[in-house]
Amino acid sequence: MCSYFNSNPKLHVRVNTLATKREKLLEYFERRNISCIPNRLSNNFLISDDVPEILKNIAFSEGYYTIQDTSAGLIVELLNPQENEAVLDLFAAPGGKATYIAELMNNTGEVVAVDKYPNKVKKIKKTIERLQLKNVKLITEDAFNYGPVAPAFDKVLLDVPCSGWGVLQKKPELRWQETQDIPQLLKLQEKALRVGATFVKEGGYLVYSTCTLNKEENEKQIEKFLEKNPNFQKISEHKNIPPELLKDGYLQTLPFEHNVDGAFAAKLQKIK
Repeated sequence: MCSYFNSNPKLHVRVNTLATKREKLLEYFERRNISCIPNRLSNNFLISDDVPEILKNIAFSEGYYTIQDTSAGLIVELLNPQENEAVLDLFAAPGGKATYIAELMNNTGEVVAVDKYPNKVKKIKKTIERLQLKNVKLITEDAFNYGPVAPAFDKVLLDVPCSGWGVLQKKPELRWQETQDIPQLLKLQEKALRVGATFVKEGGYLVYSTCTLNKEENEKQIEKFLEKNPNFQKISEHKNIPPELLKDGYLQTLPFEHNVDGAFAAKLQKIK
């Protein structure tokens, strides 16, 4: 039987492409005898065993890189944000995806990051400042109350609340949480899809993602949404995602196969 736990967890380092290149950052770490290697799953990520050295290095505080699991970065790469687009991140905390979106957009366009918890929004703001991002607009609001509702965005990211079965290696206490109300989570995710879809322009894209391996929260949610919303279609071809991470057109990462957090993402396009 496979274990969800990664026996040798690593620190995942995301290169701030606005500030440096991956090769230059690797050279920088090498000169300082900090162990760091390229991540084969994404060109903008590195992997390191030297956790204290990475976190206390001056290059971190100056915004040359940040810490984010590669699985989360791959979700943003699936979204594929482009320069001068308008992008909405409705469940933005802790902010890693919103800041990566902003970097890939080269500080152009606008990323609207929404989260209802003021303390989490403050932390996102600090990260934005450290990474010297200029195109992120922070909104402290419940995602379900955010408005005005209008199809104004080229891309919408829905990284929804979930059961978290894909991050058990980092949060093993989730195994024993009998209080998890899966039916309630499913209703919330369904509502998130319904609300998020209203913000997508015709021809625009919506990415739905979770950090769980539960099909009820993943594939079946997308299937139900598409049945009720014929103006959306699933995009199954993703040239910028490693083929080994694609299953039936969905992005799926597995801790015991890919040495990253477990994650799921589906990309949908509004066709009319």
